[in-house]
Amino acid sequence: MKTYTRPYIIVFVTQTVDGRIGFRGKRTLLSSYRDLERMYYLRRNVDAVVIGANTVVVDDPILAPRPLDSAPKKPYRVIIDGNLTIPLSAKVLDTRILPTIIFTSSKFLGTSKARKLFENNVLLEFLEPLDETNRIDLAEAFEVLYKKYHVDKVLVQGGGRLIGELIIKGLVDELIVSLSPKIIGLNGTPSINIELNRIIELKLESIQVDHMTGEVVLVYRAV
Repeated sequence: MKTYTRPYIIVFVTQTVDGRIGFRGKRTLLSSYRDLERMYYLRRNVDAVVIGANTVVVDDPILAPRPLDSAPKKPYRVIIDGNLTIPLSAKVLDTRILPTIIFTSSKFLGTSKARKLFENNVLLEFLEPLDETNRIDLAEAFEVLYKKYHVDKVLVQGGGRLIGELIIKGLVDELIVSLSPKIIGLNGTPSINIELNRIIELKLESIQVDHMTGEVVLVYRAV
């Protein structure tokens, strides 16, 4: 019998027909109200919602399920931020709404910014960085979520580099791609914003066409 050391990981991404998740460095709304409802449904049924630091900087999301009061689960909000770059004013740091966990480099242990985050009841997990850029070991981060915080199911919502690193490391169990009937072009951020040295194969599970909004929802699983 397989012994699990990490949560079940779902990636949900809304992208344009040409594979972009937004304009570079600019908040871009691609989702219709029905697509947002799909996203909120997933948030209500996981133990943690995970995003990268750049998504916080660009979009400044609250990262909560809606309606929060009726959600069967109150998920942790998890930020992968190896360089501890997110601003202290970020909405996701308001722990009165939901608890927030930041995974960052051990180099920032004891810094003034880390102390301020602790004072605001933000949970900080310091990991040894993989390289000089303070890249976080994602497998280790998700193992901490599983073992320390009892997180069994995770929803990852971006950005493109985080999603790409999860895919290349084989850490994605389910990939949900919502195709928005829009085109951005080369000045957009790719949904998989990382170089791959091999083809990664997925198994198509289902296709849903939303005739009201023109969105197509594709569900893939890891092979």
